[in-house]
Amino acid sequence: MSNQLAADPDTIGLYGTLKGVGILAGGIGLAAIVKRGGRTSGAVATLTLVSAGGIVFSTLTTQAAILAIAPLWGVAVGFQWTNYVTITMGITDLRIAGSMFAIFQTMSNIGLGAGEGLATALSDNIGFQAVFRTFGLANILVVPLILFVLSRFRRAAVSDIEPVLAA
Repeated sequence: MSNQLAADPDTIGLYGTLKGVGILAGGIGLAAIVKRGGRTSGAVATLTLVSAGGIVFSTLTTQAAILAIAPLWGVAVGFQWTNYVTITMGITDLRIAGSMFAIFQTMSNIGLGAGEGLATALSDNIGFQAVFRTFGLANILVVPLILFVLSRFRRAAVSDIEPVLAA
């Protein structure tokens, strides 16, 4: 993106700051959605926002437009990160929650690193607009996986709660 738009380091830093503010707002916003509507509502909201955000971001061609949309893209990223933690902690065994959380976060960090590396390599070859468009549309393929994970979570949650209620 910096190569295609000839962005200087100050502009890249401003973009990161604006996106960071959006990430914080996204985390808070998704927490409210999950509290009201549950994890499935949070997952659907996340997929919708990340897909729409990726497609919108793929249409931007100027630094000013990217800086204007950076906080909104940050909200989408904040939704995604918060959704991941919400779902993983929902399937965590409370007896070993600290260890499981560390393992899930490690898996997430490996995925983020690999994804950012792939996105950078792809954007160098096909342009950042094509990368955002591809990732935005590819999220549609994630819908069945998210629904499967959440359905297993619901079944596990009921069976995990029963021994606690019996005690």
